[in-house]
Amino acid sequence: MRRREAIGKQGLYRPGSQNYRMLQYACKTAGFDCDAVFSTKTEEEMTELIGKHATEVHGLEPSDLSPELMRKVKASIQRI
Repeated sequence: MRRREAIGKQGLYRPGSQNYRMLQYACKTAGFDCDAVFSTKTEEEMTELIGKHATEVHGLEPSDLSPELMRKVKASIQRI
């Protein structure tokens, strides 16, 4: 039996596992009035894209990223 390496409570799996799929984030699902959608292979890539988008498009600074907002954003990331 292969060991699955879960990431968080959503049951996401690391690359290389049989259940690996792309990550997708739609800014609108986190409560923003924004049509941006991102797809990446890794959680690290997704975090980088979301952070860049938040500062460049929404004008958010790192200090604006509250724990509540970050939970909402992370909960909006899906496997496709």
